Amino acid sequence: MKKRILLLLSCFSFVLQAQQDNTTEVSQLFFQNTLDSITLLKPLPNNSVEDEYGILRWDGTSEAHQIEFLYVTSKKMQGEKLKRNKVRSKSTVYNLARAVWDTLNQIMVADELLFELNTNVQEGPAAFDPKNKIVYFTRNMGKMGTNQEYQLNIFQTPYPPVAGKRDQFPIFEIDGNYSNMHPSFDAKNQTLYFSSDRPGGFGGMDIYRVRVNSDGRFGEAQNLGAAINTASDEVFPYVYREDVVFFSRKRKEESGALDVMMGQKEADEWISRALGAPFLSDADDFSFSIDPITKLGFLSSNRSDGVGKDDNYYFLYRPQLKGVEDSYSFTQDTLFVDAEGVLENDQVLMLSEDPLQAIIDKTVILEEKTANGSLQLNSDGSFYYLVSNPLILEDQFSYRLQSEFNTSAPIRVTLKGSEAVQTKREAINFNLRPIYYKFNESELWTVYQDRFDEVVAVLDQYPELKLIIKAYTDARGSAAYNQKLSEERAASIKNYLVAHIKNNNSIESVGYGETTIENNTLKNYLLVGGSFEKEENTSSIMKSYRDMGYSPRMQKDSGGLTRLIVETFDFYAEAKQARLELEEKNLSTWIQKSPVIQISEEAHQFNRRVEFEVVVME
Repeated sequence: MKKRILLLLSCFSFVLQAQQDNTTEVSQLFFQNTLDSITLLKPLPNNSVEDEYGILRWDGTSEAHQIEFLYVTSKKMQGEKLKRNKVRSKSTVYNLARAVWDTLNQIMVADELLFELNTNVQEGPAAFDPKNKIVYFTRNMGKMGTNQEYQLNIFQTPYPPVAGKRDQFPIFEIDGNYSNMHPSFDAKNQTLYFSSDRPGGFGGMDIYRVRVNSDGRFGEAQNLGAAINTASDEVFPYVYREDVVFFSRKRKEESGALDVMMGQKEADEWISRALGAPFLSDADDFSFSIDPITKLGFLSSNRSDGVGKDDNYYFLYRPQLKGVEDSYSFTQDTLFVDAEGVLENDQVLMLSEDPLQAIIDKTVILEEKTANGSLQLNSDGSFYYLVSNPLILEDQFSYRLQSEFNTSAPIRVTLKGSEAVQTKREAINFNLRPIYYKFNESELWTVYQDRFDEVVAVLDQYPELKLIIKAYTDARGSAAYNQKLSEERAASIKNYLVAHIKNNNSIESVGYGETTIENNTLKNYLLVGGSFEKEENTSSIMKSYRDMGYSPRMQKDSGGLTRLIVETFDFYAEAKQARLELEEKNLSTWIQKSPVIQISEEAHQFNRRVEFEVVVME
């Protein structure tokens, strides 16, 4: 299998993010005439008994019902140049071809060689930089390494070609027995992704990326890490967006078939999942790509139901939406806040069945509102609920999930309360209920009007009482800012009470900021320089950071490793700037949230409170 990947160019991937000038117009006619609303693989009309693989969308036709694309083929076509065929594996001869597909009549109106890039050696597929009009493509270098195998490298050339010039040259120097191939270009971030078995990887072919600087030069190639790469082969990267990369991985079992994987970045860390049916088969499945706008996708495979060896398939990804019936608990006298939202469990369910659901944007729409309380359901699934009657123990509402293409059936949410409270007079007993605040606000929240009135009633009834207003904040933001914010919150309530009470009660307001939060010893964001089994291994690197003006410290993590914290910051932007500066000095760090801010929004809401202490004056 490795020889098939390295030497047979049937494993190159066309993963170019093509220009989208007429994507919407094309897709509307295409969807009306050729596809159902479910994911279903269909073969392209120009598949033959030979190899066709690696679809690259190329918007060069003005007809709304036509789609132009490039692909790799081994079939004999008019104008083919004589190829060298001395590769050790006796590989099939491959060329780049251009085709125009009439989706209305399901025929190819053009199918021809791409003469500008084909030579007398093997050519593989390409990636395109639409901003700088540069094609990156894989080519057999025409010479063997010391292991007596031909090497592959990634070349670049202007496209469309400059008249009278044939400016094609490799972008990497190769020093050793390895290859670079399978280019994929992230045009937004000017970053090239590719596959290579260069030294220093995890074994076999790995996925790398390299940034193209403003002067056209390439930076240092970075391995995507252990979450993406393994001791097996990882090939065919396709950049869907900066945080989603598709690729194929070689199976460990004897068949060694390729499976399409999805790499997704969450909180600056990659995770990978295998795609399921219909993209998974017993054969090789590779060269996966999908248009971010229309969700029109392509896949190459040598599965048994095909026409030839490797065949191209197309599909339209419009997944069904579904949700989980949730249940939440609330107390009768407290505003219930769920910031994670009803969408969270729904997304977990859908991702467990289909990882591709991660690329579908979804919104939450209220279907049926609550009957016994005030509900605010936001489009991201977060919601607020306040029961209107303290004797009510249960309420419910329903919602739907909606994407650009589909809407789910109604999903029910049950809200369950605790035991009913006693009447107001019996329950008061000077135990005044706390007031909560919205994030980063000090204005009175009108949903607690009944609590403000309750405090006024107690002070009016008992003029001998002294009231101490104690205000707190959550840990987000700087300590100084939070101290000031808590003082403003306490003062806002004091001003309200003074303006509304009849008696001249003594009222004191105190702000505590974030000082009472347990284990709040670090700032909000941690810049981590690594984890070490032995503490003594950190001494030299800690000295390096100190010399650069940082204040590194060591901390044991939950796994017993020594974690080196380079510095802590109040704001993410500050941590990111420091990480980038260290990266320029070849020092790798990552950002983590402090444990005190990496808690639920409900816990943050509890910290954003004002409490009342009643003191009987002698």
